[in-house]
Amino acid sequence: MKRLAQLLSGKVNALAQSDIGIGVLRWRGGDLVDHPLADAPELKRIVAGFAAGEPWQTVQEAGQWLTSLNETPAFSVERRYQLIDTLDGASRASQARLAERYFKLGAADFVEEKRLWNTLTAFWSALGNAYWLCARQCAGGKTVLPQGQRQRIAARGLRALRQQVKWTLLRYGALDPDVWRACGELTALAEAAGEAAQPVKLYADSIGSISPYDAFTRLVMLWTAAPGSLSPTDQDIAERLVLYLSAKFRLLPRQEKRCDYFFGSSGTRVGDFGAFQSA
Repeated sequence: MKRLAQLLSGKVNALAQSDIGIGVLRWRGGDLVDHPLADAPELKRIVAGFAAGEPWQTVQEAGQWLTSLNETPAFSVERRYQLIDTLDGASRASQARLAERYFKLGAADFVEEKRLWNTLTAFWSALGNAYWLCARQCAGGKTVLPQGQRQRIAARGLRALRQQVKWTLLRYGALDPDVWRACGELTALAEAAGEAAQPVKLYADSIGSISPYDAFTRLVMLWTAAPGSLSPTDQDIAERLVLYLSAKFRLLPRQEKRCDYFFGSSGTRVGDFGAFQSA
C-alpha cells in the first residue's frame, strides 16, 4: 500500500523526467504515459507480489491498480488491455479463494464479512470499468485490434459486470445504473466486430468457451431472477443455476411473440435492444 502511494505521487514524476523513464514511458508516436504500470520492471514486481501475497491483499491491490489505470486516459487501448489482462490474470486464483472464504463465513463473522465484501465489490467494479473503458476507446471503429480481441474484451467485461451485480445483491444494495450502460456498450463492441455470437476462451485456464451474447444473457438473467431476497449462500446457488439455465434462452435482436424480457442498448431503460425467448 505504501509502495503504491509513493509510486503514484512523486516517484513516477522523477521517472518520467529521466532519460530512461522517457524511453520506458513513451508509447506510439511519442505519447508519454505518466504511470507506474508503464514501467515494465515495476509491473513485473507487482505481479510477482501477487503470487506471493495473501489473497485478500492481492485482490485489494489488483483493484487499486485497476482503478488507477482507469483514471489514466493516456494509455492506448492496446496497452490498456494488456495491463488489464496482466492484473486480472495474475489475481484470478486469489479472486476465487477470497470468494470461497466469504461463503464459508459464519453468521458471527460480520467484521470479516464486511472486509471481504468491500474488497471483492471494489475489485469487480474496477475490473468492469476497465474493460468498459477499453470498449469506449474502441468506439468509432478507428482502433485496429487483433482478431478476436474485441470479442474477449466484451465477454470478460460482461462477466465482471455480472460479478458486480452478484456482490451488490449479496448486501441487498442498489445497483449502479452504469452497469447497464456498460453492458450495452460492451455488447455493442462485439456486435460491431461481428463477433458477438462467436465463443471465445476467456482465460488460459478457462474450461470451455463463451460468446459475448452468452455473457450478456447470464448477466441479465441473474438480475431478472431477482435472487436478492435470498440468503448469501442461496444467492450463490441461484447464480450457478442461472449459468446452467441461461443456455435455454435465446437472444433476439427485436421483439417477437412469447418474448419475456427486453433490454435497451443505452442501458437506461427496458427497450428494443434484445429480447429473450424461452427455448
